[in-house]
Amino acid sequence: MTSSPNIFQKIERKLLTKPIWFRETRRTYPIRSQAFEFPPIAVNPMPETILAILAPASHACDVAWAARSLLHQLPSDLGLLVVIHGGLAPSLVAQFERSFPGMLFQSASEYRDPTKVPKNLGLLAEKHKIGHKPAMLMRLQERYNVLYSDMDVLAFNSMPEVSNSIANGGPPLYLQDEVGLTSDPVLQGYIRSRGHPCVEALSGGFHYIPRNSFSFDLAEDLLQPGNYDPDCWFSDQSLLAVWMADAGGVGLPLSRYVNSFDRQFYFEKDVDYSAISLRHFNSPVRHLMYSRGMPLLRKAWNRGSREVAAGVR
Repeated sequence: MTSSPNIFQKIERKLLTKPIWFRETRRTYPIRSQAFEFPPIAVNPMPETILAILAPASHACDVAWAARSLLHQLPSDLGLLVVIHGGLAPSLVAQFERSFPGMLFQSASEYRDPTKVPKNLGLLAEKHKIGHKPAMLMRLQERYNVLYSDMDVLAFNSMPEVSNSIANGGPPLYLQDEVGLTSDPVLQGYIRSRGHPCVEALSGGFHYIPRNSFSFDLAEDLLQPGNYDPDCWFSDQSLLAVWMADAGGVGLPLSRYVNSFDRQFYFEKDVDYSAISLRHFNSPVRHLMYSRGMPLLRKAWNRGSREVAAGVR
């Protein structure tokens, strides 16, 4: 049994917590650029189900870590689509294509073109700072079964719920947030006024959408001009929460699909990574993705490479 800290330890923690947090969140992590040092994982160039990861160009290396960790735990016939804000250097594109033969690239700007995403959803995509994301999900799920991930998600162990849903054509799945749904208050008010069902604990960082699960007409109703705050970062989550409820979406178990602030600060207890399927390292704990998550995966992947080289099955 762990004893409680004494008064001197409490003072020490209070004095050191903010400086340590400042250091952990602002230092560089060279491990991020090591994502391309592992053996390639070929993906299906003409898939029915695609892993889609959206990120700014500045986080391209994080995308590679996320993609590799997820592909290690998922069915082998998935495709991979990376959607990037901004341009990537040709050398970085070449590294991706060597690491994930058969993958696809798109620019996020394709989903801000109102001629490609019509009506109210297209207007959201064009004018709203996060509007390209729901536009992308709508367009992709018209063509594929879509497993969507943010770039700050890492998978550590098997994901049977996800694999089974992919194999069986559903149900839609979503990552839960232990503090509930963070939403656009304006859009959420309209959703309530219309009586639309809405899942209550959704995080937009990871979800599975079987083909044609989401209703374009539902989005058109919700996204009428004036129904949402054009400056809110969470309008997409409000829409996604209604889409998921309408499609019969199921929340992934919180105990293994983790979206928490555990170990945000140095003296706090971290997640047991050996016992979870994945973690969404959202911004308050992003540094743990680099200091905890990536080193654990590097160790596991290096061990796996040595076992294969030695003929171990």
